[in-house]
Amino acid sequence: MSTIITPEDFQNLARNFFYDEETKPLVEALENLLINSDDFTKDDFALCRKIVPPMQYMQTLLRTLRKDEKGITSKSNLKKVAEVFRRIPMLKTEDEKYVMYDKAIQGDCKIPFHYNNSKWDYYILGLSSEKTAICYQHIDGKPNALLSGEGDLKTLIVSPFIKLDFSALEEKTLEQLIQEHSKKVS
Repeated sequence: MSTIITPEDFQNLARNFFYDEETKPLVEALENLLINSDDFTKDDFALCRKIVPPMQYMQTLLRTLRKDEKGITSKSNLKKVAEVFRRIPMLKTEDEKYVMYDKAIQGDCKIPFHYNNSKWDYYILGLSSEKTAICYQHIDGKPNALLSGEGDLKTLIVSPFIKLDFSALEEKTLEQLIQEHSKKVS
């Protein structure tokens, strides 16, 4: 006897998803469907799992199975995340980090990854290791509340209600992103 999985089951799974040993087989099965049918590699998905919040990743992965515009957009988003992650600057020295902070403030670089929730925005400028992001944090939409520092990627992506802004992948400067956020808040 086979089990029928309803759209509601998928929605509940996506809403409550966390990538761990229990969910790994399901995620890998979905990823393998895409590897066999599209231009995805296992490495693409491994990179996406490092940077896309788990619930958002599962929802996006499930959407890729659709044959409509949302499915096409979801595939494109995941592919672009992997491409941007491969190009993200590695900032090992303090000088490299300060130069990147200055470039971001002056609008001389595009922000690779932008996350947000209802309280703050988080802008990743580069990585100091595979697990540590160099970033700015913008609090409560206040223009002067911009903090710089380093943060653990895994801690960031599992934060409550956090979302990766797929529309901003390496497309906008820090100033543009802050202005957009300020408009949403006001």
